[in-house]
Amino acid sequence: MNIETFGTITSADRSLNDELSIEQRTAIMTLRAVGKSSSEIAGLMGCTRQTVTRTIQRFVERNNATSRPRLGHPQALSDRDKTHVLRIIRSEPRTTYRQLIQQVQLSCHRRVIYNLIKEAGITN
Repeated sequence: MNIETFGTITSADRSLNDELSIEQRTAIMTLRAVGKSSSEIAGLMGCTRQTVTRTIQRFVERNNATSRPRLGHPQALSDRDKTHVLRIIRSEPRTTYRQLIQQVQLSCHRRVIYNLIKEAGITN
């Protein structure tokens, strides 16, 4: 397999604005190590020159080809709120979700409370 077909194979299933895979990033770094320019690499890999340049910069900064971890959605309840809700539900099992949210003064959906109770193994 030559370099041209390798670039085509590794980038064949990548859509516009999709994240590069570790294999694609490694291929970019390998092509750079053998002396290819950013423009040549971009042509071989089927991406923009800017993507190649950023990938190389990130590799130099982090010294690896992996993505940084994502933070995800912020937690709806703090640990203190969770403890408070579970304490109330254990002492007053007939409390409704609406009553619980009002009593603890939360601003979350009742589904959040449902999931918390379910994760705690409390059943009705």
